[in-house]
Amino acid sequence: MSQTFLFAQFRSHATYLQGKALVLKNRALHYNKPENEMKNVHAPAYLQIPLVSRIGFRCRSKTGFLKSFDAMKRLLCLAILILSGLSAIGQDNSPAFYRQYATQKYMKELVAAHPEMREARSAIERNTYDFMRYGLPDTPTIAVVFHVVGSPAAAITMADVQKQIDALNKDFSSLELPTGENMHQAWQAERFDERVARPTIHFCLANRDPMGRPANGVLYVPSEVPNFPVGTGVMNGGQGGSEGWDPQQYLNIYVTALEDDVAGYAQMPGGPLSSDGIVINAGFFARQNNQGAITPHPSMANYKFGRTLSHLVGSYLNLYELWNDETPCADDYVHDTPIHNAPNYEKPGYRHVSTCGDNPVEMTMNLMDNTDDDVQYMFTNGQMMRMYATLAPNGGPRAGLRAMATQCTGGLFAEGGIDERGSDASEVPAGKLTVKIYPNPASDGFTVIVTAPCEEELRLTAFNQLGMQQYSKQVDGAVVGMTNSVHVSSRGWAPGMYLVQVRCGDEVATAKLLLER
Repeated sequence: MSQTFLFAQFRSHATYLQGKALVLKNRALHYNKPENEMKNVHAPAYLQIPLVSRIGFRCRSKTGFLKSFDAMKRLLCLAILILSGLSAIGQDNSPAFYRQYATQKYMKELVAAHPEMREARSAIERNTYDFMRYGLPDTPTIAVVFHVVGSPAAAITMADVQKQIDALNKDFSSLELPTGENMHQAWQAERFDERVARPTIHFCLANRDPMGRPANGVLYVPSEVPNFPVGTGVMNGGQGGSEGWDPQQYLNIYVTALEDDVAGYAQMPGGPLSSDGIVINAGFFARQNNQGAITPHPSMANYKFGRTLSHLVGSYLNLYELWNDETPCADDYVHDTPIHNAPNYEKPGYRHVSTCGDNPVEMTMNLMDNTDDDVQYMFTNGQMMRMYATLAPNGGPRAGLRAMATQCTGGLFAEGGIDERGSDASEVPAGKLTVKIYPNPASDGFTVIVTAPCEEELRLTAFNQLGMQQYSKQVDGAVVGMTNSVHVSSRGWAPGMYLVQVRCGDEVATAKLLLER
């Protein structure tokens, strides 16, 4: 291992620790309070220790004592101490601002208050495990209602709400890769591009309330609470918040001002219905023209593209964050994500490695990490399948969200039909787009018969049970409104269930295919 490589890793970890130390200082400067009066509401206790002491604690925490480390780890810890001290001498006095999520803190407090959640969460994980083995992706559509609570959040307009919905649909139903320097070198160097998923989960504004009355999916709720703490207060009308709509049918998203500039938090499946939903700081909400709603610090501009909510929706759909505040190197129960020892900030360079296990290169472009919005752009196939398991019609803890899909407005599936892929039939319509597969079951090959409703590119894709792409082809010469046939050779494919997807513009239709030998 070269000295250049070691030095790069020392600087990488030192930079991370310095950044975490600045978080407390940022809050103190913003609120004009001394640092010792600030509460670190959602980070491990050791982050409240002075920087040099904390680095020593971090180095000892893995095995108990520095002397138990091998020579390489002792060298790493010593280098971090030295580099951190040298960097502090020439440090810029202008504080940076780092986004801080509170989902882990919130879930810990929720489980403590509701011990029955432990069994509920275990049952959900068992169902998820079964779905990962036998389930198939489909196209659920989720009806969203935004509760805009308090005067700071009131600056958010309907145009901003649509901007945020569009951002969700881009992250959960299409793959939009960045260009230039924002395309991370690890994308191809570490073959992360082979793990990227293409989920088809859609979001739209609900146009009917629980009583069946017309609505637009946005509630503006006045409140005298200037900043809500992390907890259930914002979901409680008696505490200055807003009562949620039926959480088994709607995704309730509360947009408000939060204490300590917390970016937001989500309730993972298995908790009380009365508090189910997502809370996001209005300052991290996507805005038309990319302007922040609340800007207590200029560095909030790093989080202006709406990916804070994408991250929180991931948690809501049962994705764990790539790091664990209390147990570094804990698993996120996804096979194709590297184990992260801590969240990442800004734009980490290549090769930014984890201190866990075999020191894997971290997947800093993953939406469940915490880097800048413009360098986050992917979920993995394993993450996608966990989200599908959560929404699965049979046994998914959020299956009820499908019930309101046909009452949506805005988003990709506002007009035309909704693609219900839960059927075992080999033809599933979506608007005017229809798909048939013959024969089904098949062996060495099959024919896909498509009625195309548009003049745009017609693309045929097949996915295996892990959500990995098995086949993709652009259908040339498709005739609008007519039947188009495509023969697909399946020689070399493993036996099992496949999902065949046809996309024509914004229309998507799918059919299940059983391959036998």
